[in-house]
This record gives sequence, structure tokens and C-alpha cells, in this order.
Amino acid sequence: MRSETKTTPQLVGVDKGSPLVGVDKGSPLVGVDKAPPLVGIDHPPPLVGVDKGSPLVGVDKGSPLVGVDHPPPLVGVDQGWAWMVLAACFLSNVMNAYFTYAAGVLNVALLVRFKENVAFTALVGSIFASLLSLTGPISSFLVNTTNCRITHLIGSAMIFIGFSASYFVNSLNVLLVTYGICAGSGTGLVAASILIKLGYSFDRYQGIAVGVAVAGSGIGMFLSGPVTQFLLETYGLNGAFLFLGGLSSQGFAFAIIMRPCGRELLEKARRDESSTGGFRNSFDFSIIRNKTFMMVLFSNVLWNVSYAILLLHLTNFAVTEGSTASEGAWLITMIGVGSIFNRILTGLSLGKKNGLDPLLLQFGFLGLSGLVTVLFPLFSGTYNGQCVFAVVFGFYSGGMITLITPLVVHLAGVSQVAAGVGGMYLSSGIGGILGPPLAGAIYDSWRTFEYTFYLAGALFIAGAFFILVSSVWRDEIEHEEQHLDIKESNILGGSAMFLAGSMSHLAEGVSPSVARRAMKLSKHSLLIDGVLRASHSSVHRSETHKSEEHQPLNRLTVPDS
Repeated sequence: MRSETKTTPQLVGVDKGSPLVGVDKGSPLVGVDKAPPLVGIDHPPPLVGVDKGSPLVGVDKGSPLVGVDHPPPLVGVDQGWAWMVLAACFLSNVMNAYFTYAAGVLNVALLVRFKENVAFTALVGSIFASLLSLTGPISSFLVNTTNCRITHLIGSAMIFIGFSASYFVNSLNVLLVTYGICAGSGTGLVAASILIKLGYSFDRYQGIAVGVAVAGSGIGMFLSGPVTQFLLETYGLNGAFLFLGGLSSQGFAFAIIMRPCGRELLEKARRDESSTGGFRNSFDFSIIRNKTFMMVLFSNVLWNVSYAILLLHLTNFAVTEGSTASEGAWLITMIGVGSIFNRILTGLSLGKKNGLDPLLLQFGFLGLSGLVTVLFPLFSGTYNGQCVFAVVFGFYSGGMITLITPLVVHLAGVSQVAAGVGGMYLSSGIGGILGPPLAGAIYDSWRTFEYTFYLAGALFIAGAFFILVSSVWRDEIEHEEQHLDIKESNILGGSAMFLAGSMSHLAEGVSPSVARRAMKLSKHSLLIDGVLRASHSSVHRSETHKSEEHQPLNRLTVPDS
């Protein structure tokens, strides 16, 4: 009914939360220019006639505003172009993992070509591999200041320039810069942008998306050994670098596919509105007071020293024991086979209900890895023994990599995921850069790799000891209220999704004003402040409802009748 006055009519006799009588499901309110406030309603009501999760009239399909309980999904999340993004992330992960795990095969070629000592030659490959983790904070900063697409483009450009320039290099010192630093930093930027983009593009299917994308890393590891050896035998070291440079150019195409979605724009608007920014806004350094987590960090440094030693020197060890270069390269493939299986199994063992304790799993994986590595010299004289070790080592190491983020969430809580995962990746990089030169120095001194395996096994066992010690202070951990359970996805247990603070918005919530700015960016004009307030309140449950000043529904855009 139209009001004869200029003021908006009040709806008398409407009970709290009740639908409007006589209004058909989904129909606009006739003659009402602005939605009237409803009498006696303390909280923003759901929209009349709109089923939970259904799109509003006049809104393009794919951008519904959910009435209650959950934050509103945005365009490009869990649907449509998100699946193209997943395909691009999967292929990019295959390529990035291939580059990383090819370092061991290339290390043998560098030793043959330049005839430098093992320690210095190993430094080139260790810098390349460790920068994948060490660049985590820089990657997060770039994503926060730009977006995932631009970060991926920058990383792809650095890999392309680094590998292509290495084609013209005839000095190991220069390769340290072109191959080690330039291309290595690029792999770190690419890896971060992949994982962060998956977090933006998927919500309901986040576990499946991460599982598919991370499986690409296993495939890249599987391919790295034999393919790289084929390139070296066919085109030589310089030609192999040029081929890798050309292959890395595919990263530009993958980056173009990663266009910003609604959630990414929403987070961008939230950061722009924040009064504090930069690294301090992404990291919570109070986590250093968490004794249990600090013990886990020390453990992480130790086992990554061992991990880097084995990945970089196992191929060269096989060659010194009489195997061919091709046979040595296949050992990396064997590691990849074992890693794929345990990444999936470990992820499935974690979860909200009836899941295994990640700290206990980490202790077991480290202890068994140490035992197998210490015993390896006893059966390393045959190629079959080397293959058995590679599969077993890949199995246990794949589980340890999968547990990085679940350990952070379990020990530090969701509110400190940013600082926790950033610290874990930084400690991984420190261990990765120390391990291969140390093992090379041992080989140069004693002319045998036997002692390096003893060292690697001992460090795995020491890492397990620190995990055991960490349980002493475990009861002192005070978890904050879990507004978001990121362990609910069983597949891969949320592996590295929250790299270096990029996904902190999921635990912080989004204000209506930020949502308005983001929706302007994404060219969606239909905004309903009350629904956004309700969605914001659903993230901050219980006490935040009492402190917020709720306002009535004050704007509604409806289609012309």
C-alpha cells in the first residue's frame, strides 16, 4: 500500500523476526523507496522470502548475500572462474616444484662443469631451494600491497630472467646470483601467490582445492629427476638452463588467469581502511612467548637442515657409489612417489573430529626419518637399497611438510596463524640454506658421504627431541576462541593456506564500510547494510553482539516493477 505522506510508513504489529504479511516470496515492497525500519527488532532481520543462501532479486547469479550465520559469499568464490584459477594453480605448482627439486640433479652437473669444491657448489643450489621459504614474508607483503596476480607475474619474471641469464654464464659465482638468488626468489613469490589465491577463491571446497593443487607439487617432484637429466644429456648445462627459462614463461599465462575475485577485493579494501599497515599488521610477534611453539621452531630448523642435505646430495652420492647420473636422478622421483602418498594420508588423518594429534605425528615422522637415515649407510651400497631409502624418506618427509600449518593452528591458535606460519617458513629456509654447504664441507674433509647421513639422521632425531620437550609447556597454551576452524578440511589439513599472514581476514571479519568499498571495486551496486552487519557479527560471536550498535535496514535496491 502506498503512503500518502512523504515519510516512510512504519509497519505496525510486526513481531520480532516475523515475515511481512502479504508479501510474496521474493517480491519487492510496492511504493517503498527505502526499506522502512521494523518495529521491535533489536538485530538486523533476514530478508523476507529469501531462503538461506538464495540470491536476491535483481542480483547477478553468483553473488548472493546470505541472510544469517555465515559471511556473504562473493563473486568468483567456489564457482565459475574459481575452477579455472584452481587449474592454473595446479599447473603452476607442478612447474614450481619441478624447478625446486631439480636442484639436486643440477648440482651434479655444476660439480662436473666447474670442478669447484662440494661445499661451495652446494651453496648455489641450497640458496635456490631455500629462498622458496625465506621469501615468505616478502611474498605476503607484495600480495597485501598489490594482489596475487601481480605477485605471481613478478615471481615468474624473476624465474624467467634468472634461468635465461644463466644460459650465458660461465662462472659459478655469477650463477649464484642468476640461478641461486634471482630464480630462487621468483619461486618463493610464485609459491606464496598460489596458496594465497586458493584461499581467496575457495571457501566451501577449500580442502579439495588445496589437495588438488598440492598434489601438483608431488607430480613436479616426480618429473624433476628424469626430465632434468634428459635435458642435461641432450642440450648440456647451459641449454638446460635456457629450456627451464622458456618453461618458466608459462607462469605469465597462469598469472593472467588469477584475476582478483570478490573476496580478494574485499580484503584489499579492509587493508586500505586499516590505520596500521605493512609487516606489523601481518605479524603478531607476541607468539615468541609461546614456549611450545618456539621448541617446534627449533625442531623445524634442525630437520630442514637434514632435509636439504638429502635432497641436494642424494643424487651425487648415488653417482659416487657407482650409479649412473640417470639412476641418481630417478632417486628424486622415488622421493616424490613416497611424498605424494603420505601428504594425502597425513591430511586425511587430521580433522576437527577424531583427528590425530599433529604434534604426535610430527614426533613420529621425525624419529622414524632419523632412524632410517642413520641406518642408510648400512644398505646404501646397492642401487636397490638407495631406491628403498628414497621411497621411505619421501613418505615420512611428505608428512612433515603437510603438518606445518596444522601445527601452528593447534599450538598457537587461529589469531596467530599469520606470525606462526611465517615463522615456520622462515625457519625452514634457514635450515635449508645451512644444510647442503655443511654436508659439502664434511665430504670435502673426509671424501665420503657416510658422515653426512649420520649427521642428517642425528638432526632428525634432535628435532624429534625438541618436539618431545615442547609438550612440557603444552598445558600453558591459552587458545583464543576459535572463530574459524581451518582444520575442518581433512584433505591436507589446510596445508600452508595462511602463508605469512595473507589470510588473516578470515579470522578478523569484515566491516560493512569495507564491504561497500570492495563491492564498488567489483562493480556490484546492491548493498544491504543490515545483512552485512549481521554477517560481520556472525564472525565475532557472542560478546560482540552486545557491543555493536545495530542499525535498521536502511537501503534496499529493488528491480522496477
